Amino acid sequence: MAIGAPGNLGGRRRSRILLGKVLAVAVWATVTPSLNFAGAVSRWQVACPFGRGRMALEAYSDMKVGELKALLKERGLKVGGLKAELVARLEESDGDVVDVEEDDEVEEEEAPSPPPKAAQKKTGPAEYKAGQLALAKFHDDGRYYSVKLKKDNGDGSFDIVWLEDEAEDTANLEDLKPQLKDFKKGDLVLAKCAEDGRRYTALVQENKGEGYVTVQYIEDESEEEVLIDNVVKQMKKFKKGQKVEAKFPDDGEFYAATVKDDLGKGKYLIEWEDPDGSDPESEMLVDDIQRPRVNIDTFEIGQKLIGEVRRVVPFGAFVDVGAYTDGLVHVSKISNERIENPEDYVSEEDEITVWVNSIDTEQNRLGLTMVESKLGGRGGMRSREVTHPFADLQVGDELEGIVEGVRDFGAFVDVGSERSGLVHISRISDGFVDNPHDFAAEGQKVTVWVSSVDDGRLGLTMVKSRL
Repeated sequence: MAIGAPGNLGGRRRSRILLGKVLAVAVWATVTPSLNFAGAVSRWQVACPFGRGRMALEAYSDMKVGELKALLKERGLKVGGLKAELVARLEESDGDVVDVEEDDEVEEEEAPSPPPKAAQKKTGPAEYKAGQLALAKFHDDGRYYSVKLKKDNGDGSFDIVWLEDEAEDTANLEDLKPQLKDFKKGDLVLAKCAEDGRRYTALVQENKGEGYVTVQYIEDESEEEVLIDNVVKQMKKFKKGQKVEAKFPDDGEFYAATVKDDLGKGKYLIEWEDPDGSDPESEMLVDDIQRPRVNIDTFEIGQKLIGEVRRVVPFGAFVDVGAYTDGLVHVSKISNERIENPEDYVSEEDEITVWVNSIDTEQNRLGLTMVESKLGGRGGMRSREVTHPFADLQVGDELEGIVEGVRDFGAFVDVGSERSGLVHISRISDGFVDNPHDFAAEGQKVTVWVSSVDDGRLGLTMVKSRL
């Protein structure tokens, strides 16, 4: 196929497993008339000695993270956080609904209490019908791909068609998940291009709900129909005045810049910090802008960071914390409790808080933990004597420092702060710098000026005129 996804799925054999949980729910619906059952049960009203209108709650902990987030979104609540936090937020929301019901009951004792709006929604295990889209688990790799449900077999399974290759198959209910992607015209997304298999920012042109989305790439305005599995929301955003790195068109390298304006539709106006004779301002695509990256040896063991989950794998989650390499939160450091499936706790694009657990500069590996009490590991850096705390630094401050490391993109200098500052290659000398090693060496004493203090990162310059 032209559209890249899981590969050729046709003819592969997939196992069928009966779903006892769904059958049990069906029995409940039959024997308990008071259930608010619409094929999807998240909570129900029952007769109890504590007063009419009280709610007994289905264990949200049995639901998957994606289902919890969908429910929170429906209720207009915050969707970020660990699974335990999502469950607590939902239970707190249920408590709020109960209080409202009881107040209404006092005012009109004889009138039956109508079920709250949240209870009327399909917020529990999903109801599936022939003809709708869903996600089905492919047992060869354990991942979920989009399918169209063709027929309910009445035995806890559905006949399905895999959208990627139109291969027919059968899937049991416990291997199905709701397809929650609902892109609308004008949405800014990342879509996988069939020509090279890479993702580019695009605008949604049409979504007929059939599993394919027509997009227009912002780079060349070309249009393409892309499988919904290969389309995700574009989460990258920048603010006016934010320090960034942008790809210079002439050589394809990233250089320091500042965001001047958000032009909309995935485009920004940026100002180069060192235009080097070129136009000081450029209109850039969001794909060609990134947060300033640092090497992992600028981090400290125990340092608290905010990151975005890039990938979830059986042994943990890879998190972008602004380094050149993503850090790994091992499955044992995702929660205090023992977990089997990291996807029950984190999802791609989640923003999470982590702590640096280990640093291996030789292997370029960064270990992280989502549980501060589980800190500890190899590869820690030496403790620093802080003489110039971040909080006291201001742009333009002159400092004496020692070069800790030299990289192709610049030099890291210890100026007595909580961690090293970066002198970007564009700020090492007045002239053009091809190789930072020609201008700085590890252990060298240098005079630098503070060029930026932003989000726990320290920017320095060895050229005062380039503040």
